[in-house]
Amino acid sequence: MKQHISIENLMELTEYQRDRLNDLWTPQRYDLAAGFLCKDAENNEYDIFEFVIGHINIGETRAGYHMTLMNLEALRGWRDQAEAAETEEEVDIEEFSEEDFVFEYERPDIYAKADCLPLLNIGQMLEILAKCGYGNGNFYVNFQKDTNGWAVGRDIEQYIDFGTDHNGEELCDALWAAVKEAL
Repeated sequence: MKQHISIENLMELTEYQRDRLNDLWTPQRYDLAAGFLCKDAENNEYDIFEFVIGHINIGETRAGYHMTLMNLEALRGWRDQAEAAETEEEVDIEEFSEEDFVFEYERPDIYAKADCLPLLNIGQMLEILAKCGYGNGNFYVNFQKDTNGWAVGRDIEQYIDFGTDHNGEELCDALWAAVKEAL
């Protein structure tokens, strides 16, 4: 069973829908997210990095609050480096010249929340539908045994007639269709 939407699913959204999804999303530790990093501003090209949130930092600014998300993998790497540095007694320090460094584009470890979108799981999609007031808060999820597929509908009266708004072989896909509409 598919548990999360994919980056390809996020690319189906309009800019307005992406902004709305970002506003509705409250990141949690261990959430799966996609970070967007501009590589060519002139042509509006972005690299997209999938990552697991390891730490969330909220800072106060003049305009409100700013949230940064740290990649779990990087957080673990930093902790390992700190532990290794504590156990080393003497470190050989070599002199480096500018020629020793390779200036390459690297995957970031920290992202601004504004530059990220969630790779929603099934529970998060249900929360987003509730926050958006999908079906005025009265929606249902149904497994259809005869078609071996999932359905999402807005109104309980439709459920009685087995009318549905969105269908899919995977629950995740049916919910994603409803979330896109709600955004």
